[in-house]
Amino acid sequence: MRRLLMLSCIIFFVLLLGCQFVSKEQKLYQSGRQFVKEKKYPQAIGVFTDLSEFKDSNRLVEKLTYIVNGDYIGVGLAIVAAIRSDGTVIYKGGYEDTISEEEWRNIKAISINGEHLEALNASGEITSTFNTEIEELEQSSLNSVQAMIPVIEQLPHLKGVATFQSDYPNNVVALLEDGTVKVLGTYLSEDELENVYTWKDIKAVEGRNEVVMGLKNDGTVVAEGDYRYRDEVTKWTDIVAISTFYSAFGLKRDGTVVAAGPCAVTRCKVEEWTDIIAIAAGENHTVGLRNDGTVISTGSNKYGQRNIEDWTDIVAIDASYYYTLGLKSDGSLVLAGSYLDGTNLDVTEFSGLMVPQVYE
Repeated sequence: MRRLLMLSCIIFFVLLLGCQFVSKEQKLYQSGRQFVKEKKYPQAIGVFTDLSEFKDSNRLVEKLTYIVNGDYIGVGLAIVAAIRSDGTVIYKGGYEDTISEEEWRNIKAISINGEHLEALNASGEITSTFNTEIEELEQSSLNSVQAMIPVIEQLPHLKGVATFQSDYPNNVVALLEDGTVKVLGTYLSEDELENVYTWKDIKAVEGRNEVVMGLKNDGTVVAEGDYRYRDEVTKWTDIVAISTFYSAFGLKRDGTVVAAGPCAVTRCKVEEWTDIIAIAAGENHTVGLRNDGTVISTGSNKYGQRNIEDWTDIVAIDASYYYTLGLKSDGSLVLAGSYLDGTNLDVTEFSGLMVPQVYE
């Protein structure tokens, strides 16, 4: 009888300890959901990353990362685009007539850097508005033009892409569904490319101006290319999002921002920013989205790209050479800045845009 009682006590304590362990995970999970409710997405990403396989934590990390990265809107040299709620793309400026109704469907991410727009569909394939034939490029004697040919030839064969950043037809940096990275173009040397192809557990990529960066699931950053900040960004920890445009920026899980690299016109003065849920690097300015839907910026305002003080209800941002773009919760866009010749892109017709939600 005494042995039976002792065995019962042991079983009781084991079950009690197990319940306490689950209770701790559940408590952490609920704190993550509270962060989501408060739109503190970096903190939520950190919590759900720590929980890993618990409940739907991995799915929530993926969803929140997508929302924070904001790859469903984009602005370039004199181009603005966004994904509609039906998976099609609305686009102003550049080469609008090259968007095919048949090919540009089920789009989940877009990328603009310069004059062209690239889009990633749900099948993991990338298409572009660039429409110059290879035969035309072959007639050029410029090395820079000749270097585009392999990129154009390889793009249709790039499959299983999870997310990407494009400077097409010069370069494309793609994160594949297996967590590895593929680079098309001339950003990196052969040795640097070999290093990139050893990267594992990547959840976001950036590639611009002679550097390729990868954000790992553990919140650290790997980089190849531009030595001016390559080594510095690899010392970062607790990062949930990255952005680069001559300089590199990292959004930390506590909602603060770090910067590295050449920082002209004060564009790296981000050390005092707090409550940030998304970042976007322009050529000479940097933008941060706060969890209250307002936007903060630093750097040059030569083209009015920082005239965003009165913006409210913003859920995603992007920045480029002369512009800052914001997506509002009602599916409309706001834009600050103007092109060199004073041309202003009109975004008043943009409506019905995709506004991703954490919980559908």
